[in-house]
Amino acid sequence: MKKASILFAALLIVSLESHAQNSDDSQVLHALPFLLINPDLQTFGMGGAGVSVPNFYSNAGFYHNPALLAQNEKFLNINLSYLPWLRKQVPDINLANLAAAWGFKKNHALGFNLTYFSLGDITFTDNVGNVIGNFRPNEFAISLKYSAILSDNFNIGVGAKYINSNLTGGISVEGAASKAANALALDLGFDYRDEMGINDKHKLRWSVGFALTNMGNKVSYISTSQKDFIPAQIKLGGSVTLRKLINDNHYMAFDLCYQADKLLAPTSPRYARDSVGNLIPDGNGGYAVESGMNPNVSEVQGMLQSFYDAPGGGKEELNEITHRFGFAFRDNYRNEIYYSVRLGYSYQNPSKRSAVTYSPDANETYFTLGAGGGYKKFYLDLFYLLPTTQRHPLENTLGFSLGFKMNFEDKKKPFKEN
Repeated sequence: MKKASILFAALLIVSLESHAQNSDDSQVLHALPFLLINPDLQTFGMGGAGVSVPNFYSNAGFYHNPALLAQNEKFLNINLSYLPWLRKQVPDINLANLAAAWGFKKNHALGFNLTYFSLGDITFTDNVGNVIGNFRPNEFAISLKYSAILSDNFNIGVGAKYINSNLTGGISVEGAASKAANALALDLGFDYRDEMGINDKHKLRWSVGFALTNMGNKVSYISTSQKDFIPAQIKLGGSVTLRKLINDNHYMAFDLCYQADKLLAPTSPRYARDSVGNLIPDGNGGYAVESGMNPNVSEVQGMLQSFYDAPGGGKEELNEITHRFGFAFRDNYRNEIYYSVRLGYSYQNPSKRSAVTYSPDANETYFTLGAGGGYKKFYLDLFYLLPTTQRHPLENTLGFSLGFKMNFEDKKKPFKEN
C-alpha cells in the first residue's frame, strides 16, 4: 500500500511541474499521461513507430494516425489488447484497449476505440495518516475515427475522442472538493505511399505520414486549481518495406520504420529565485520567470508556443523530440497465414522525462521486442519492453493482443496487404 500511496501522489500532481521548479531541467507540462501509452502492440514492438507504416499494420490507425484505417478493401477488424503497466512497482495497474474498424466502402473506413486505464486500489489518508476512504482510480477515452483514400497514394483521417479521468472519487484533497477531469479532443492524420518494382521477385514500398493527436481542452481535478494541458502531440515518420516474392502464394517482407514525435504543450520555464534560493511570486498566483515563457496560457497558444518556449532555446526544443526506430520481418503464406518478429528502440534525451513512467526520474529510452502470428482471420501479438537503465519503472512490461480480421472481398485472404 505504501507504493500505491506514493504512486497516487504522483498521479494527483499530474505533471512534472514540481520537479521542474526545483531542478535545472525544464519539462513539458501536461495531465492525462495514459493517453501517451501505445495500446497498439504491433507498433509498440517496433519502438512505438507507427505514424506511417505498411498497410499490414492497419491497427496503427487506431492510435497513431487515423489516415491508416482505410485499406482499399471492404473489411472488418477487431482487436483487444491488454498491457500491464508499472508492474515492477504496483501489481494491479493495467491498460486495456478495444478497437474496431469497418471498411464500409472500398476506400472508406470507420474506427472505434475504447481505452481503459485502471490504477488499482488506493487508500486515502489525511495528513496524520487516518484512513478517509478507498477508491479504484480509473481513466478512459472513447474515440471515433474516419479514414478515406483520396488517391492511389494519399490517405486522410480524422478522429474525435471523449476523455474521462477519475482519480479521487470526489474525496476532498487539501480541503477542496475533487472531481473527475473531462476533455474533448481531435486527431488529424495524413499518409502518402508509393512503390517501385526492383525485379520480378522484389518490390520496394515506402510511405511518409503526419499526425496531430489529442488536441483538446485543459483539465483540472480541483475546481480551485489551475488547469493542466492534455498531451497533444505532433508525429512525423516514414517506413520502407522490401518485399520478396517466393511464389504466387508466398512472400517475405522486411520493414524499417522511423517516427519523431513532440508534445504540443508548454515547457516549464526557468524560474527566478531570490538570494536564498526561493521562488519569487509574480503577484498573479504564479512565479517570476527568468527564462522561457509563462505556461499559463490558452490551449491554442500553448500548442503554438511549444515550438519556441524552451528556456534553452532551439537546442532544447530539439531535445524534446522523441525518436523511435522499428524493424520487422514478416512471412506471409496465401494471405491467410503469417508470422512476424519485431525489434524497436525509443530514445528520449536524458534531460527530459516522460509522464507515462509516472516518475520524475525516468524517460522513454528503451528497447522493445515483439512477435505476432495470424491464421485464418485470427491473429495474436506479443510485446516486451527492455529499459536501458536499471530499476526503470517500466521494466518487465509484457503485453498481448488478440484480433479478428475479415476481408469481405476475398474471405480467404484476411491478411492481404494492398
